[in-house]
Amino acid sequence: MLTASGQSKMMEKLFGAKASHGLYQRHHELDSWFANFVQKVVYDQIWPLGSLPLLTKIAATISVLATLKKQAQLHIHLQSFLRIGGDTNLLIQMFNLLEKKGYIDSASDFIQLLKRVKPDAGGSKAGFSALKPDDRMSSLVELAACLTRGDSDVSKGLMQGLLQKEVLTSGDIRAVLRQIMSYAGCPCSMNGFAWLLEVEKALDIKVLPQESNRELVPLSKMMVALYGEKEAEKVYERCHEVDPWFNGYVQRVIYDEIWALKPLNLIEKSLVTIVTLATLKREEQLQIHLKGYVHLGGHPNELRELFAFFVKENYLSSSQLLESYLDDMDASIKTIDGNSSTSVLTSRNIHIIKLAASIAQGGSKLIVDEHSKDGLTFAEIKAINIQAMTYAGIPRTMGKLAELACTQTETSDAVMPLQCKL
Repeated sequence: MLTASGQSKMMEKLFGAKASHGLYQRHHELDSWFANFVQKVVYDQIWPLGSLPLLTKIAATISVLATLKKQAQLHIHLQSFLRIGGDTNLLIQMFNLLEKKGYIDSASDFIQLLKRVKPDAGGSKAGFSALKPDDRMSSLVELAACLTRGDSDVSKGLMQGLLQKEVLTSGDIRAVLRQIMSYAGCPCSMNGFAWLLEVEKALDIKVLPQESNRELVPLSKMMVALYGEKEAEKVYERCHEVDPWFNGYVQRVIYDEIWALKPLNLIEKSLVTIVTLATLKREEQLQIHLKGYVHLGGHPNELRELFAFFVKENYLSSSQLLESYLDDMDASIKTIDGNSSTSVLTSRNIHIIKLAASIAQGGSKLIVDEHSKDGLTFAEIKAINIQAMTYAGIPRTMGKLAELACTQTETSDAVMPLQCKL
C-alpha cells in the first residue's frame, strides 16, 4: 500500500531539498490525495522509467508546459533543468525552436520568464554556456510539443522522419510518450502510442508482440462496471496493443484508483470525462466513453443535448462530428427496456459540465464560488478536478485546485491511500 507519507527522492533530485519540500507542502495544501499521486506515481514511478537522460526528460516536460502556456509549473522545471546541468543557452534555443515550429507564439515571453529563474545550487555551471541541444534532444522537444497539440498527421510525419533518419528509436519515442503523459494527459500519450504503431508498421519495423498477462495486469473491475465486460475487453486489448506498460497504468491507476474515488457517482464521472475529451477533441477516447455513458444508463439523446450545449457555450464550433458517433448506438438502445431519454442539463449537471470544460480549456476564470453556490460541494468540485486531471493533464487542473484551496472552508476528507504499483 502506498501512503501519503514521505517525500519523493526523485523530486528531491530534480528540484533540490528545499524546493522539493516546498512543492510537497504546496501539493498537500491543494489536496492530500493529489499530493500522494504526484509523489508516488508521477515522480517515484513514471519519472525513473526508461533510459532517456534526466535532462532530456526535463526538456520534454518543459516543451509540454510551454505549449500549454503553464508558467507556474514551467518555472520550477526551468529551475530543475538548470540544476541538473543544462544552462540558459540550451533553453533559449529550445524556445526559439518551438517558436519557429509554431508551438508557441513568442520565444521572448519565455526567455523573460527564464531571466527570473534562480537555480538551486547543485548542477548549473558556467562552463555549460556553449552547449547546444543535439539532434536527439531537439527532436524530442519538438515531438513533445507536437503530441501535446494532438495533430495526428504532423505527429506521424515527424515520427516517421526521425525513425528513418535514425535520429530516434522507437524506444526513445515510447519513453517520451510515457514522460509527457502526466502533463499533457493520458489521451495524448495513447494517441501517440497508436500513431507510433502505425508508423512502425508502415516502415516495417519489427515489434515483438507481447501476450497480455491477466495475472500481472488483470482487467479492472471498474472498467467492467463502466463499459460492460465485452466492451471492457476491447478497451483492454486496445490499450495493450498500443503499449503494454500504458495498459498497466490504465488498469491500475486510472480505473482501479482514480475512477474509484468518491464522492461523484459513475455517471457523473463519465460526464466529466466526456466533457473533457470533447473539449480537447480526443476522438478515439471520446467514442469509448460515449459507450460507457450509455452502458451506465444514459441515452444518446442526452448526449446530443449535451453536444448542442457545447456549441451554445462555445466549447466547440460544431457538434456534427460528435453526433455522428451516436448514430450507431441508437439501434442497440432501442432494444433496452426502460432506457429512455431524459434531460442531461439539470442545474447540477450544468455546473459539472462548465467546470470540466473550464479545466480542459485551461482557463484562469475564477469559477469555484459560482459552482459552490448551487449544488456542488467543495469535495465534489475537487473530485471533478481529479477526474479531469487524467484526461487533461496535471497542469490544467492545478490552477483550479489552487483556487479551491484559497476558498475552501470545509474540512477536507481523509486521504485515500494509493494501492497501485506500476
